[in-house]
Amino acid sequence: MDENSTQDNDFRTGFASLKTSTAAIEKHAKIIEAQREALLAFKPQEDTTNQPPSFSRQNEQESSRLIFELADLLHSTKAQLSEAEQQSNQAIQKLNSIATERLAADDQVLEALSGLAAQALRPQETSVNIETAEKWCQALASLREQEARARVEIIYHDELSRETQNDHSEMETSATENDMNELQEELQTLRSEIGSIVQMVIGHEIRDPLLRNIQSHENHSTQSRMEWSEYVTSTLEHLIAQLETISDQAVDLRSYTSAIHEFRPLISATETESYPQQSVSSSATNAASSPSENSSNKSKFLESRSATTVSAIPQVLRRLDQDQDLTASSPRSEVLQALGESTMESISKLRAQYSAAESATLENLEKSLGEKQRDVRGITQKIHANSDGSDEVILIDKALDAKLQGLNDSVDEIAMALEKTNMSLKDQPAVRSSVLKSRWLVNK
Repeated sequence: MDENSTQDNDFRTGFASLKTSTAAIEKHAKIIEAQREALLAFKPQEDTTNQPPSFSRQNEQESSRLIFELADLLHSTKAQLSEAEQQSNQAIQKLNSIATERLAADDQVLEALSGLAAQALRPQETSVNIETAEKWCQALASLREQEARARVEIIYHDELSRETQNDHSEMETSATENDMNELQEELQTLRSEIGSIVQMVIGHEIRDPLLRNIQSHENHSTQSRMEWSEYVTSTLEHLIAQLETISDQAVDLRSYTSAIHEFRPLISATETESYPQQSVSSSATNAASSPSENSSNKSKFLESRSATTVSAIPQVLRRLDQDQDLTASSPRSEVLQALGESTMESISKLRAQYSAAESATLENLEKSLGEKQRDVRGITQKIHANSDGSDEVILIDKALDAKLQGLNDSVDEIAMALEKTNMSLKDQPAVRSSVLKSRWLVNK
């Protein structure tokens, strides 16, 4: 399949190259025909003499050559200027559409940023700050301190009332008074330490975690506002950079367009000044002169037309890419000889190109078709391998076919013998196995 696809590709490539070369040859032939017609159009009506040209004739020939070159230059300049104006107008339209789309997109972005910045850049108001938390902690510490002192006082008074209700001896009373005095001192010490202990507990369990959370929340809010402000600033800078780029392109394009428009009147003025108004003066002179003078002027006019035509032929040859060493004073025979040589050279090149393309295409076709013919011949030989030279196609060897037919006949005979003898059921598996074995050999 790969070889067939490769051959098909070669076949297609050959046909494509043949079509391409044929189209190129036809195009070249049309160009040569146009060159021939253009050169024949410049053929003068009368043969020019081989006498050396006079000064006035040389001047006329040189002026006609300069006029021809100037007209060619003006034509090419106009074409380039028109193309530049067209490209400039297309660029202006494209830039206007881009600027319109860019401004519409920027308006959407600015609208979204205005709504987003009002929420993201506004400081978040928190119900709890550090000062409020400090006040809350101090109030809670004072409450707990008072609670602890109240509990101590309650316990002390309960124990004191319990002791006073019991009857004790004088010794026990004195001991109890001593104990009460010591307890009073310890209670006084405890009362003095309750405030610091409560402050320490409140600071460790409530104040420090609360202050850390408040500080973290404030830091996170500040960082978030900074990030949002950086995002908004970078977005605005990007929009400004895009608008500045479009503005620079617009300024450059405006300068380029104004320069092109300034060239148009200059070229028109140059075109007007390049052609001298000789026709008006010559017509006036001819109207005032005699008939003999008119006839002489007509002959001079024909001479100048002939000289102009002969002098223009080398220019046409050069414009048609014909590399000939000709001048404006070259005689007509040399010009026609150069034209014939260039035509014969072009025809020989065309014939060489056509023969090369034809030989390459035929070689590719022969290569592709030869490989396909060999493949078809090999397939045909394999198909007719068992045919013994006849037109009949036999896919199986005759000896093997006869052997298979004999095995089938023997199997049929065994089956008929089994039906006649009516063997018992216990012998049937063996018979079936022998029959299956025989059929397996046949299929194999």
